[in-house]
Amino acid sequence: MMDKIGGMYMKNIRQKINDIALKTTANKYKGINDVLVDTLYYRLMIMRLGEEENNAWWESSILSEVGRRNLQKFFPNTFHRQRYHIARKILIDKETREIPERRYTSLFNYGYTFETEIFKPFINEISETEEWAEVLDMIEKVKGYKFNSYWARDFFEIPRLPSVSVEKGKVLEIGAIQETFYSMPNRFDEFIRTLLAVYDKCTTGNVITPYYKRGMAI
Repeated sequence: MMDKIGGMYMKNIRQKINDIALKTTANKYKGINDVLVDTLYYRLMIMRLGEEENNAWWESSILSEVGRRNLQKFFPNTFHRQRYHIARKILIDKETREIPERRYTSLFNYGYTFETEIFKPFINEISETEEWAEVLDMIEKVKGYKFNSYWARDFFEIPRLPSVSVEKGKVLEIGAIQETFYSMPNRFDEFIRTLLAVYDKCTTGNVITPYYKRGMAI
């Protein structure tokens, strides 16, 4: 599977995002710059892998070449900045429909404080840079991936993922998590790996959305 592009290519995407972040004031949030970079990286990757020319987990092609061309027609001056927000909205709308909890934490929703006060300024500043277009170009090239199962370890070159029990259905409640989990590196790493362990078992045309209840410690 990884012969299509290679694990190093994925690492280069993450490194490119990190390089842009370090050149901006977005790294002013001391102690969580890696959290911001990893959050953007994994959001972009899962959004892209779920698009129609990959695994068709959602009806979206925003991050594909087709999506770029269509957005250029409607947002000729701002389409680079719009792509992340539109792609994420598709996922948020899907989660809102399917997740029974009103207050939940998922890969695409860490809660109001993080999304509006921390991540929004970060993504807005990142997407204003000339290098942001290069990131999106790299994301476009991630195409033609059809997963049968157990793909995330190789794709992201992660040695180990937590063991999770995935049942049939559209969503999976993993447990409960504090709203400020992202301020604790170990907890954040556990959060990302656990979500990836669920996506690891998703197959083409069949996605299960992992989420946590918000408010209590795990």
